[in-house]
This record gives sequence, structure tokens and C-alpha cells, in this order.
Amino acid sequence: RRIMFWDQLGCGRSDAPSLDEAEYSIESSVDALAAVLREHTDGKKFHLYGQSWGGILAFEYILRVLRSKPHTMPTPSSLIISNSPSSVAVVEAEAGKLIEKCGGDANAFECRHVCKRTPRPNPLVEAYSRAGRIWRGSSVIAGWELDQNAANRVGLPTLCIRGADDFVS
Repeated sequence: RRIMFWDQLGCGRSDAPSLDEAEYSIESSVDALAAVLREHTDGKKFHLYGQSWGGILAFEYILRVLRSKPHTMPTPSSLIISNSPSSVAVVEAEAGKLIEKCGGDANAFECRHVCKRTPRPNPLVEAYSRAGRIWRGSSVIAGWELDQNAANRVGLPTLCIRGADDFVS
């Protein structure tokens, strides 16, 4: 089976063409995800996995599929959401509490809730070095909250997972 790994705009190894936050919006990112899926799934079965911010995009993509006319968008066989917030405001508040528990030390917070390995693995260091200004915070997704009514209508086998110490979940 083929596995596709896609970095949305400004993440991982993707392009980061500008600092215009509108280009990095949830709607623009879901548009890009839909285009990738249309181009590469060719009507074949696939499972959609979203990690952190990607989980928000995966969920929003599914909502778009539900609103579309039948068979106009590639529909996954299942949905996997990993370490994704159900509310950005709650994540920000909880991260603040966790930073306080670390004595206000952002480095201690990162060591406990971002990556416990020392030294950090090179792929993680490289990915963070390319994250850019847009992804240093949550302004692009500020105010996003899971629509519980919509979540109840997803209609796909869905697995939600989280890390024990991941501050996002």
C-alpha cells in the first residue's frame, strides 16, 4: 500500500511563500489538502491521518466532504486524529498552566511536553528550523473549536489518539 506524507504550506519541507496569514488559514489549507487528495487518490481507498494542526485540517476536510454532493470529493475509509486540539483556546490556557508548573521555564516545558529526547532527533530539529514565523504560535487557528454536532455526523470509523504528555491533547 502506498503512504503519502503531505506537509501543508509553511510546515516541514513545503514552501513558505509569504507571511500573509490568510494563505495559511484553515480554509486555504483544506483547499490544498483537497487538491492533493483529488490528484493522488485516483478513486482508491485511503485512510486520512492528521497530527496536531493536521488533525484540525483532516476534520475540517471531512466536514467539507459531508457538505459536498456525493462523489465530488475523495472520501477516506477512516479518520485518525492524533494529538489534535478540540479547542485552540483550551490548548492555549492549558499550555499556560503547564508552563507555570515548569516554573515559567519555556525550555523545561518543551522538554516535558514537546520532545523528551536529548538531544532532539535531527529530523525534528530540521522540521522546526523550517517552521517559520507563521507556525510559532496559534494566531492562524485562533478561535477554532470542534463543532460537536458535526463530529457526531462524521459517519466514518474514527480513532482519536493522544500522547500522555502532549500539551495539545
